[in-house]
Amino acid sequence: MHITDCRLTSNSKYPNCSYRTSQMERSIVVACEGNPYVPVHFDASVDSST
Repeated sequence: MHITDCRLTSNSKYPNCSYRTSQMERSIVVACEGNPYVPVHFDASVDSST
């Protein structure tokens, strides 16, 4: 999946926050609960090449 990774820049301060972005191909991990299972939480993203 193509995602955009956003990171807060080091000198950024609220309310004028600044972000650095990068495009990457990653797999995402989503937590599911219930019966039937439904997605409830973004858990992580992992490198797609592994």
